Amino acid sequence: MRKNHRKKRGFTIIELIITLSLLGFVLMVIYSLFFYAQKSLIKSETHLNINQQVNMTFLYMEKDIHSAMKPKVQI
Repeated sequence: MRKNHRKKRGFTIIELIITLSLLGFVLMVIYSLFFYAQKSLIKSETHLNINQQVNMTFLYMEKDIHSAMKPKVQI
C-alpha cells in the first residue's frame, strides 16, 4: 500500500478568495471612513469661513454704528 505524503505548499484557491474578499471589505471600510472624514473636514471649513465672514461683517457694522452715533461737541 502506497501512501501519498505530499507536503502541502501554498494556499488553496478558496483561501485566496476568502482573503481577497476580506481585504476588499477592509479597504472599502477604510475608504468610506476616509471619504466621510474628508467630507466632514470640507463642511467644517465651509462653516468656519462663513462664521468668519459674518463676524467681520458685524465688526464693520459695529464700527460704523459707533462712528455714526458719536455726538459732536461744540464749545
